[in-house]
Amino acid sequence: MSRSDTRPPQAVANNAARGLRLRREFGRGGTDIGVARARDLKNRENLSEDTIERMVSYFARH
Repeated sequence: MSRSDTRPPQAVANNAARGLRLRREFGRGGTDIGVARARDLKNRENLSEDTIERMVSYFARH
């Protein structure tokens, strides 16, 4: 992904959609921020570089 293309790949969008479906099905899981981010990823919205850096940092810690 080049620096100017910050749209999530289709595979990421598919996984986010799956996570949101599971959350609806089981009625639990995820924080408000995580759910909002999953919606952004599912919709393949362009993400700011700051948001991408925060996601990288989060995944590095977990």
